[in-house]
Amino acid sequence: MSLWRILWSCKWRIALTMFCFMLLGFVMTGAGERTYTAESLLILEDNSASLSTALTRDDSAYANPTTAVEVFGSRPVIEEVVERLALDQDPEFNPFLPGAQVEPSPMAKLMDAIWTRLFGPRKDEAPVTELPAGYMQQEVVARVQDSLRFLVMPQTSLIHVQATTFDPDKSAQLANAVAEAFLNDALRSRLDSVDRVVAQLGDRLVNLRQDFREKEQALQAFKNESEIVDPAALRSMAAEVTRLRDRREMLAQDLEAAMQLENDVKALDSLGAEARAARIAQTPELQALRAAVGPATGSMLAEARMRRQRVEEQSAKLSASITALEDRVALHSERLLHFGQLEREMEASGEIYEFSQRRLNELSVQADVETGGGRIVFSAHPPQTGNSRGRLRTMLILGFLGLIVSVTWILIREANNQTLRSAADLKALLPKTRIVALPRVPVKGLPWKRQVDLGQLLTTRPTEFSKGIRRLRTTLLTGAAEKPIAVHVASDLVGPGKSLVTLALARSLSFVDKKVLIIIADERSAAVMRLLQGSPVQNGLENVLIGGEDLDSTIIRQQQLGVDLLVNTQDSRTPADLLELDSFPLLLQAALERYDIVLIDTAPLLAAPDGLQVARHVDKTLFVAGCNLSSSGSLETSLGDLLPKGPGAQDVVVFYGAEADPQQKAERYSQKLGVM
Repeated sequence: MSLWRILWSCKWRIALTMFCFMLLGFVMTGAGERTYTAESLLILEDNSASLSTALTRDDSAYANPTTAVEVFGSRPVIEEVVERLALDQDPEFNPFLPGAQVEPSPMAKLMDAIWTRLFGPRKDEAPVTELPAGYMQQEVVARVQDSLRFLVMPQTSLIHVQATTFDPDKSAQLANAVAEAFLNDALRSRLDSVDRVVAQLGDRLVNLRQDFREKEQALQAFKNESEIVDPAALRSMAAEVTRLRDRREMLAQDLEAAMQLENDVKALDSLGAEARAARIAQTPELQALRAAVGPATGSMLAEARMRRQRVEEQSAKLSASITALEDRVALHSERLLHFGQLEREMEASGEIYEFSQRRLNELSVQADVETGGGRIVFSAHPPQTGNSRGRLRTMLILGFLGLIVSVTWILIREANNQTLRSAADLKALLPKTRIVALPRVPVKGLPWKRQVDLGQLLTTRPTEFSKGIRRLRTTLLTGAAEKPIAVHVASDLVGPGKSLVTLALARSLSFVDKKVLIIIADERSAAVMRLLQGSPVQNGLENVLIGGEDLDSTIIRQQQLGVDLLVNTQDSRTPADLLELDSFPLLLQAALERYDIVLIDTAPLLAAPDGLQVARHVDKTLFVAGCNLSSSGSLETSLGDLLPKGPGAQDVVVFYGAEADPQQKAERYSQKLGVM
C-alpha cells in the first residue's frame, strides 16, 4: 500500500489530532491575562564632528544603534527607570508584594477548574519573610528588562522601545521613561567623556612640551660637540675617493708591467750573446731599457728593480690615502644622518605639541555646547487594544506539530502492522486460490458512533459493495452443477465482516431467483440480530436437531432480503455441540431438497471449532479474511485446520475491506456513499 493511501485512509485521525493540538494552543494562549504593548521611537544623531569621540574613540556618541541598544538594557538605566516610576512597589514587577485582587478571565477559570478536577486545589505558596540584601532590587530590574524590547531599523539610526505590561497606561509610561533615561545617560556620558579627554589632553601637552625641549637640547649639543660637514663637501669627498680608486687600479697595471720587465731582464743572463741580442730585438721594453742604461745586463736589472720599487711605494701611499678618506666619509655620513633624525624628531614633536594645544582650546569651548546626540521622535501612548498573545501563530505551530505526531504514529503503526493490507498480499500467500476483493459496506452515523448501513443491502442503487458482491456471486456459482449446494461461510478472526458478506450474498442470490437458506450457527452475528428485531422467533436450530421439529416451523422468512433464516434461539447447548450431532447431516439434506443454496454461517475458527464440523458436509467453502485484521499466521492456521489439503477449485476466499480502484473510489465519493 502506498504511503499516500495509508495517510489518506487515516485522514480523520490526523485531522482530529491536529484539531486537539490547535485547541491546546488556543487554551494555552487564552489562559493568561491580556497584555498591552506601548512603543516609543528614538532617533540617534551621530555627531561626527565631536572631537572627544574622534580623539578617544569612545562609544558615548552612540553612532551605532546596536551599541545604543546594549546601553538601553544595561542595569544602571533600568535601575533609574525603576526608581523614577517606583516599580519596586508594583506587584507586577515585585513578586514579593501581595498581588492585587484581579478577576481572572473565563479561560483562566476554566483551566483552574480542570486543574482542580485532575490534581486537586492549588496550594498557596508560603510568604517570603526574609530576603538577602539587594535581592528584591535585582529581581525587579530583571523583570523590567524582560518586559522591554528594543528594535533597530536596518540602515537607520531609529530605535523602537517597546514595553509590555498588564496595564496600557503603565506600558506607555515605562516606554517613555526608558527612552528619557537613555538620553540622560547619553548626555552624562558625553559630558564626562569631554571632561576626561580635556584632563588627559592637558597631561599629554605637558609631556609633549618636555619632550620637545629635550629634543631641541639634544640637537644643539650634537652641533656643538661634532663637526658637521656640508652635504656638498661630503659629495666632493666621495668623488675624490672614486678618483683615487681609479688611480690605484692604473698603478696596479704599472706594477705588473715593472715586475714583468724585471723578470725579462733576469732571463737574459742565461742566454748567449746572439740569443740575448735576438730577445732584446723582439721586446720593445728591453730595447728602451738598454737605450736608457746601456747594454750591461747588471745595469738593466738594477734599473728594472728600481722602477718596480718606485711603483710599489706609490701604490701603498695611494691605498693609505683612500682608506683615510673613506673613514672620514663614513664618519661624516653617520653624523649627518643622526643630525637629520634629530631635526625631524624635533619638528614632529613641535607639530604634535601645537596640534594638541589647538585641540585643547577647542575642547574647552566644546564642553559648553555638547549635546546628548539623540531625541525622541514620538512618545508612547496607552494602547487601545491588547496583544493577540500570538494565538494564531501558536495554534499553527501546535497544529503542525500535531500533524507530525499523527503521521509519525501512523507510519510507526503501519511499519509494525503484520496484517494483510491488500489483495496482492493475500494473492502472494494463496497463489492458486480464487480471491474476491470486496470493499466495505457503507456506514452511517456520527464519526464516533458509526454503524454499518444494513439498508444498503436492500437498495437497488449500485455501489462498490454491491458490485463486489455480484463478483462474489458469479465466482461462487461458476462451475457449480445445476443442483443445490451447501456453502460453509467461515473466517479466522472476529470482525472481518463474515455475517455481512453472508447476508449480502444471500440477497444477491435472491436477485437471480435462487432460494436461499441461511443457517446462523454464530451467536456473535450482531448484524443478523439487527435484521431480526421485531420478528417472531420461537423455535430454532436446537429444536430441529434435538427436538425433531419440522424445518418449515423453525425458519424465519426475511421479506426484505428475500431469504429464509434458521437461527439458534436456545442457550442450553453451544453451536459446536449441535453441529456434531448426527442429525445435522439430515438437516442439511432436508434443506438442500427445498433450497437451491444453503449458507452456513459459523463462528471464527480461531475462536471456536464449530466450522471444522461443518466443513465435512458442505460442497464449497467461502472463507472471509479481513483487510488490516487477518494476518498471514491466522490465515494459515485457520485454512490449515479447515482445509488440510489446501483450498480446492470449489473454494473461494473473500478479502473484505479492500480499497477500491481510485477512479471508482472518486465516483463513489461523488455519490456520497463513502467506504470507510
